[in-house]
Amino acid sequence: MKILEQNVEKLKQILECIEGIELQTKQLMSENMKIAFGEWLWQPQNMNEIVVTFCNHYGAEIINIRGKSRRREYTEPRFMAMALIREKLPEISLNRIAEYFDDRNHSTIISAIQTHKQLIETSDYYRWRFESAKSLTMQKKMMYSECNSLSS
Repeated sequence: MKILEQNVEKLKQILECIEGIELQTKQLMSENMKIAFGEWLWQPQNMNEIVVTFCNHYGAEIINIRGKSRRREYTEPRFMAMALIREKLPEISLNRIAEYFDDRNHSTIISAIQTHKQLIETSDYYRWRFESAKSLTMQKKMMYSECNSLSS
């Protein structure tokens, strides 16, 4: 009888562990869904909003991201911003994007977007940095909208 009681107790502990794992899994899935859904819903209003996203994430000033510097610390977020502008604001012409980025040529924007796509496909580090910048922005926007809905 004692062995049976011990086995029942072990089964209870196992069930508690499984329930805990299920709860953690649900919480993680919920958070991931919020981030993914927030990213899907995020619709920036203008180019500046996108560029500021990458400025904040990279700790750079907007003048450097929009400028002509070829330093990697500025070109990487610049490529990302150009590509995201094209994705999220398709109504904006390449010429208008080029003007925004310190009077560049539209072919420069095409080249930057192609470079961005190539880096997304070939560089795990670049892809991680791009996704983390976007995710961080989505989280901030979600928290901001949740705070606003609570204060209403």
